[in-house]
Parts: sequence; C-alpha cells; structure tokens
Amino acid sequence: VKVSAGYVPFAFRNKTVLVKRPRKGEPDLHKDPFPSVGDPFPSGEGPSFNVGEPGEFRSGGGHWYKCYITAASRRLNTYNIIVPQNETFLIPVLGVQAERLRRTTPLRPRHPQPFPLPSCGKNGEGCLRVRVSLAKSGKHFLVQTKKASRFDVAMRIVCTKLKIDWESCQTKHTFRFKGELLRPWSDVQLSGLEEAAQVVMQDAAPSSDDA
Repeated sequence: VKVSAGYVPFAFRNKTVLVKRPRKGEPDLHKDPFPSVGDPFPSGEGPSFNVGEPGEFRSGGGHWYKCYITAASRRLNTYNIIVPQNETFLIPVLGVQAERLRRTTPLRPRHPQPFPLPSCGKNGEGCLRVRVSLAKSGKHFLVQTKKASRFDVAMRIVCTKLKIDWESCQTKHTFRFKGELLRPWSDVQLSGLEEAAQVVMQDAAPSSDDA
C-alpha cells in the first residue's frame, strides 16, 4: 500500500501489518464455491443451450462468470461448461443445471438435422429394428439402432422424421416399452428391446408448473 512516505509492507518484524483481501464487489474465483460437478438432482427447468454457445454461469457464491457450453450432460436440462479465468486457464464444470446459466446472445432457431443411420457390422448382427408407434395418430416408424448403444439414437431418428427439434423430443414427448419409460441414456440391450419391439411415443404429461 502506497503512503506519503513510501510503501507499507505486509509484514514487519515477523508480525502481520496488512491483510490482502479481494476488493468489495469483485468475486474471487479461487475462493468462490465452485464445484467441478453440478447439483445431483436437477429441477428440469431453465433455458436450453447449443454446444459452443457462450453464456454466463452462476456459482455457488451467487456470482456470474462468462462460460461456454461444451456438451449436454446426461441428466435432463444439465450441461457441461468451461469457465475461462484468463486467456490460458479454463475451469471445467460438469452437470450444471440450466437454471444456473443465462444466455448472452439471442437464441438462434434450431432446425432438425438429418441423423445418420448406425453402422451395424458386416451382416447386420450389431443392430435391431424397433417399431415406434405414435399414440395420437397410430402412425409408426421402423427404426434401426445399434444393440450396444443408448436409446437416444432411435429417439433422434424418429424426431428428425417428424421435424421435432431435439430439446422438444426430450421434454415434450415420452417413449415407452411395455409401459416402462425409456430415457435418452437408456441402454438398448439392458432395456429388454429386441427385434421388432413395439415402442409407443406420446406427448409428455404437463408439469405442475404448466397446469
């Protein structure tokens, strides 16, 4: 600290004279509650983001930091992000709830993109075909997916054919096999799906907030 006679040292004769503290109103990134993994039980609320989109992240201390979306996490409405501290140091944060993020750029309209069919091996033994029926219209699709994959592959194919974006596909529609709910991360084989299995797609029940 500079004074009229010079500078005051932090310590003098082995005794502390000054204590360095962050300036008021400027959060200290290192001391802020900043977990590497997000909350374990997300509420399913909040805005949706695209991979690579810039935004801002609210830490446990209530401060907002610039961030970039790196991927959608496995839980509904959660994302993996990186938070730049400076030009060379990035802090990864996993499983962040969407409600702890906010957009800094206008949302661009998203259009369904053609989803490539999976590679099934030499004789096709690595795949099975699933019949997805629409509860409302009775229309159905025969979808080919890998046995060793997650069910999101089949979901994406069906929703692309119906011109439904991926966010709505996950939040506004459900897929059930023998009454059991299939999630995007459900394992195809462990879910009991087999050749020509019948899966029903229907509108998701409105949440209590929408009622």
